[in-house]
Amino acid sequence: PGQLIAGQPGQNRTVPGVDRHLAAPLYEVSALSLQLWEKGDWSPSVQVSYPAGEYQGLWWAPDGEKYLLAFRQGGEPRLDLCLREQSVCRDLTACLAGFPAEGTEYQFLQWSEDGGALLLHYREAAGQSGYFWYDIASGEVSGVWEMGENG
Repeated sequence: PGQLIAGQPGQNRTVPGVDRHLAAPLYEVSALSLQLWEKGDWSPSVQVSYPAGEYQGLWWAPDGEKYLLAFRQGGEPRLDLCLREQSVCRDLTACLAGFPAEGTEYQFLQWSEDGGALLLHYREAAGQSGYFWYDIASGEVSGVWEMGENG
């Protein structure tokens, strides 16, 4: 593993030992259903269902209002960004389609401190790879760091 210059968008810091390979599946299931509960009265608020797939992980944002779910469906990698307040899930892989090239796979690395952005790793089908920040509110990409092949 090499080093990644990371931190909040616009800041830099070194994070040693970043794994540059996409994660292996944690478990394979025929379907997954998540029930979100309201803190306080513990009443169910939102239920989100996903089809059969290989699930790789679920990461809550620091603000507790959204999460990112990584899985493979039909062999294709997918990242879903779920916003609790709006009761909506966004197929982040589809939102990013074509960036920086067609056939690119994405891997979640970390949330920004305020939960407003995601640090993602990408690997193009041609072997090029790198890192970038994805702003959740605007849908914009910033801080792109290209690693080249074998990066």
